[in-house]
Amino acid sequence: MPWPEEALIEVAMKFLAQVDLPNEKIRKGLSSLCGYAHVEAQNSAEKMKKELKRVFYVTPTNFIVLLNGYT
Repeated sequence: MPWPEEALIEVAMKFLAQVDLPNEKIRKGLSSLCGYAHVEAQNSAEKMKKELKRVFYVTPTNFIVLLNGYT
């Protein structure tokens, strides 16, 4: 079951609270970008499965790894 983008953004905000960023506007923007990117990766994986019959897994762990890259 894929996570909604809003939930991903909230998780990203919590993770990125530990990162020294210049201001809150950048933190919010980066959180939104991470949530959007993960949802788009899920959508692309589903499209690949339908069109090419190839399975590509996009998991919550992938999202956490992305966020850990900033910490």
